[in-house]
Amino acid sequence: MREAVPEHLPVTVKVRLGWDSGERRFEIADAVQQAGASELVVHGRTKEDGYKAERINWQAIGEIRQRLTIPGGRQR
Repeated sequence: MREAVPEHLPVTVKVRLGWDSGERRFEIADAVQQAGASELVVHGRTKEDGYKAERINWQAIGEIRQRLTIPGGRQR
């Protein structure tokens, strides 16, 4: 994706923590960063959590944010 987009335009990615668990969250975040994304936005729930606000995993978002060198871990 980064190669297809002119360098002056940002490539942003929004992901969930995972499908049924957040166990692969670092693997996902690292892959997004290594692929050249400008920013990562984390939907702080898994697919199984749906849109339930009480299921947002703020700790996981913070851990991703600390790990990345690109802007990331922001909840939307």
